[in-house]
Amino acid sequence: MTKLINCQVANRWEDGLLIGNGGLGMVLYGAPDATYLDLSKQDLFLKSNNMHNLPYLAPHIEKLRNIIDIEGYTKGIHYFYEKAKELGYEGLTMSDPFIPAARFLLEIKNDSVENYQRMTDFNRGTIRITYESSIGGKVEQVLFASKNNDCIYGKMESEHPISGRISPVIWGEIDFVQQLLNSSEGQLKWENRYQDHSGYDVVLSMHSCTGSIIASKEHLVFEDATEIYFTIQYVEKDEEILEIDSYEKALKNHVEWFQDKYNSVQLLLTDEEETIYLEEVLSEMRALNRVTPEFIQIFYQASRYIIQSMAQGIPTLQGIWSGTLQPAWSGDYTFDTNVQLAISSLASSGYFPEYLSFFERIKEYFPDFRENAKSYYGCNGFLVPAHASTTAKHVHWNEEWPLIFWISGAGWIAHFYHEYWHYTKNEKFLKEECVPFYKEVLSFYLDYGQQREGKILLSPSYSAENGMGDNTTMDIAIMKSVLKHYFDAKHYLDEDVEEEFTELYGQIPEYRLLDDGGIAEWLDERTVENDNHRHFSNLYPLFQTKEINKSTPELWKAAEIAFEKRMDSWLNNLEGDTTSSHGRMHAAMCAISLEQVNKVTQSLEALILENAFMDSLATAHYSGKEVFNVDANGSLPKVIHDCLVYSEYDESITILKTVPYFLNKGRLRGIYLPNRLYLHSLEWDVDKGFANVILVKQEPLVPVINLGVHYALIEEASYEIKQLDNQRWQYYVSFSFTK
Repeated sequence: MTKLINCQVANRWEDGLLIGNGGLGMVLYGAPDATYLDLSKQDLFLKSNNMHNLPYLAPHIEKLRNIIDIEGYTKGIHYFYEKAKELGYEGLTMSDPFIPAARFLLEIKNDSVENYQRMTDFNRGTIRITYESSIGGKVEQVLFASKNNDCIYGKMESEHPISGRISPVIWGEIDFVQQLLNSSEGQLKWENRYQDHSGYDVVLSMHSCTGSIIASKEHLVFEDATEIYFTIQYVEKDEEILEIDSYEKALKNHVEWFQDKYNSVQLLLTDEEETIYLEEVLSEMRALNRVTPEFIQIFYQASRYIIQSMAQGIPTLQGIWSGTLQPAWSGDYTFDTNVQLAISSLASSGYFPEYLSFFERIKEYFPDFRENAKSYYGCNGFLVPAHASTTAKHVHWNEEWPLIFWISGAGWIAHFYHEYWHYTKNEKFLKEECVPFYKEVLSFYLDYGQQREGKILLSPSYSAENGMGDNTTMDIAIMKSVLKHYFDAKHYLDEDVEEEFTELYGQIPEYRLLDDGGIAEWLDERTVENDNHRHFSNLYPLFQTKEINKSTPELWKAAEIAFEKRMDSWLNNLEGDTTSSHGRMHAAMCAISLEQVNKVTQSLEALILENAFMDSLATAHYSGKEVFNVDANGSLPKVIHDCLVYSEYDESITILKTVPYFLNKGRLRGIYLPNRLYLHSLEWDVDKGFANVILVKQEPLVPVINLGVHYALIEEASYEIKQLDNQRWQYYVSFSFTK
């Protein structure tokens, strides 16, 4: 199953077809006679907002803390905000928005159109539109984003000659200078400049062997052509236009590159079909009011296609696609949950070079992270804002949204440094990237924390978008996990741990349990729990770091209680706080950790049956296809992988940990696990009671492999071990079981 077909025209960019090479993307939408092509470029933000001047509030931190202690957080944030404004802070500032680099309108003369189809070929990384025209007969358009040439390629073919034109669309409504520089020899060069004179050019080139190409002042016109080729290039200001390969050569290289990566992982839940019609799959699913294996399979494939197409650097809320100048939340880098979800499948899917590019891009923000910490709190180390784009300076906060008190961002990012090391065992990365980043995180906590009765107090503190209170559970969990990662790294590298960090670990307080036994969101007893919320911050040590597990029975039970309340109050509540897809994905992750199949099912059903996805199967932030947002795509493969093959806290592997009904049987191959363990294949059938696993490991240590708790072994699992070469051993394990 590699091709997804939709027979309906996309009337808005959010439902358009998507292509991307990691850094350059395009959305194609509209009718056959008027098709829009929105070009996008990673890191292209409209430089329009003041995101550069931070108020120097560090001298006022002690007074802030005194106000919080005596009068409470509401008075505290009011004081801090008013003091910031006295020092020139202009209030909550949205990030510079992620915008399209250009929009082109492709117009083709058509009297009538029949048999319209638009298709995404996940296997080849191409999109295609076909239809029958009263003028051109059979018409086909194919586009792809070449990585080798960093360019969009397009080809139009028709049975009979067609005529039309491609024109750039001038935005007009933004403070941004756009002008056509020249139009000659089948080429338009379109200059785009910010007010500071920086900017870029977009170059559209077109040729045809069968008709004529005429360059007018504002268009490229094609007449009586049956075969047309075009390219769209993004060129930084003052850089030369690069020579690029022919369409045929570029397509060949692109398909080889895309297929090599895409086909390395495969999930099959039904008999494989080459082509799937989206309307048919959705119609069947809605008639049943159940998620079908067919849909999960194509949704998984679409999510991997989107990940591969956007995986370079940091993913924005919209990946690398945009069709609006006013994206929700600026379409920026949102670090209080969305970025983390968007990159969460990179390791298990084997996108390690792309993962490295994330860390390289994060480095560019290090000076801003340090300035945030110094300006606001007088601390060393990193303070990561919830929102970033042109800069990562922390200007997105006010009294209503006190995100300046959210200090968890750097520590959460540290988890992914550890994950990359955990999967690859790359010692150079551990020494040169992990350890320095961990130290920046810990240096901030060391300076920021206060001592109260021998324990550390983090105040002010904020549980993401849910409320203020001292010592959020998430902060305590993050500090604990980063310290542990730092200790483990230093031990592995045979280096001494600084005494100050050892002492800090001994000062970490215990989590607070509520009267009902559930884990609290804050250790601060003045706080009031709010379970009707889309964030799962109090369960961070469950779903992210696995600190809470079966070896900690009291905390395990506390997490179960807290999770049950969050599900009842939010996800399963018709009056719940928004229909957030990121909340649904974190709910699924929590449920997997707690081995609660029904809750995994509920979380994914809420996402799918409430239509939180677009026609391309790019996910939406809300139900009903509202707000294009790809972090659920970025996390869906991980959720599926973890349901089937789960790496436990003690490094053992659980097969079929939590299997919803739509994953009852199938085959999975090509995913990665920690400690350089590779899943060659898993074949399972819950109803027939078997699971056969082949794992490959780069050392002769037999991994501990267990069957999920929802099944009873009929007999002991059978093991076969085979040495493949000097560096790899293969382990075949077969389970026979009953439900």
